Amino acid sequence: MSEADVDLSGDWVGIYNYPALYGPTQFQATLRDEGGRVSGETIERDESITAGAILRALLDGRHDGAILSFVKIYEDESFNHEMVHYQGRIEAGGDEISGTWEVPGISWSGSFIMVRGTGASEAIERRIAETIDQI
Repeated sequence: MSEADVDLSGDWVGIYNYPALYGPTQFQATLRDEGGRVSGETIERDESITAGAILRALLDGRHDGAILSFVKIYEDESFNHEMVHYQGRIEAGGDEISGTWEVPGISWSGSFIMVRGTGASEAIERRIAETIDQI
């Protein structure tokens, strides 16, 4: 299967990096790929601004060949003014994507990597559930 006809649907885990000051942030994503149109959701624990809050976001985009582009829109009102633009390269086999993200207009950007895998997803879910229980 080539990057052009890969189906990106499924559970993903990843990390995105900030430009400075903050460490990397882990996230979990569920993607739905319908003929190249990609939608989905993410969940992450914010370590930058809201100190441990659980953030959810919606994704909307598409992939063309080996390139995936999407926007992430946070559901939390304090973040929903920040539409984050992602662009990444789909690696051979379709189970890894890496690239960059940016928030246009505020010079805020960084890198990301995400991999598809159920075992890793379950581990992230457990960590997020443990964090929620402690809040």
